[in-house]
Amino acid sequence: MSEYILGIDAGGTKTHGCLVDTSGRILATATSTGANWERVGWVGAETVLREVVSTLLADAAVDRKEVSAATFALAGIDWPADADLFFDFSDSLKFKKPGLFINDGLASLYAGKSDGLGIVSIAGTGGKTVGNDGVRSVQTMGMSIGEGAGAGQVISLTLNALARQYHRGEGVSPLAEIVLSFTKQQSLADFFHAYARNGLLLSESIAPMIFQLASFGDSDAVEIVATVANQHAIDVITIIEKLDFKVSVIDVIKSGGLHVAENQIFDQAFTLGLAPIANRVSVKTLKISPAFGSVVYAAISHFGGTNQEFYETLQAQIGTRVGL
Repeated sequence: MSEYILGIDAGGTKTHGCLVDTSGRILATATSTGANWERVGWVGAETVLREVVSTLLADAAVDRKEVSAATFALAGIDWPADADLFFDFSDSLKFKKPGLFINDGLASLYAGKSDGLGIVSIAGTGGKTVGNDGVRSVQTMGMSIGEGAGAGQVISLTLNALARQYHRGEGVSPLAEIVLSFTKQQSLADFFHAYARNGLLLSESIAPMIFQLASFGDSDAVEIVATVANQHAIDVITIIEKLDFKVSVIDVIKSGGLHVAENQIFDQAFTLGLAPIANRVSVKTLKISPAFGSVVYAAISHFGGTNQEFYETLQAQIGTRVGL
């Protein structure tokens, strides 16, 4: 019987999946909506994951019993016990071996480095920083408090800025104009009333507009974008201090929409935040889907360690398939 390796990366807004054979040849890829169980619930997350798995297997004409290794890298797997919550789901897939459930940050790290050693800073819909020194891994809580929270933190800081403007009775600022237009409210009073009483939420999808406003030099937007970037840099330093890296230069992988947006203010603030350890790190941006890292992580489990030939075969195909 043939054997196959499956990897899925599921964030807050999108899910990517990839199925390969044991040589590293990509057989199928698939995409769907987000599957962060903290956002969409257990049923919602499992529905998306089953959809992606079924698509991969159907497109490649592979029987699920031939899947010998699988990794599900999910946003929301933040504590050791979280992975256990997916035990029944994993068992129901009827793979040859149960799937591994990890935080999506680890997938980004392995997508950037085949050995998974280093730090990954994720600034996307949410935020996460994960480090691995080869002996153990450490990660932020993923609770959006006291740590970088990606676009979620942009929203929080935007609400704070608008609340201050409202209390001071100031005129409508450019930041307020964007938010009012986005939410179809007439005034900050209307906005906060709807927020407090009618369940109005400010979606993370407004973040690109605030980034653009920062690029135009708006002081409110600049402060918000720089603050988020700086916090993500602080998280990197904090994780490094908790680990025991034996290398002289530590690889830092940037992943997520805010990091890949190439916003000058965000990038400069992140770099400035890393200034205290600038001589200890080498920073690069992840340009491919973390699903690639999920496959690599599953392959390490299958082969009992890093298989360089498998990795090079897989890497050579990146960019030629949808979703990677």
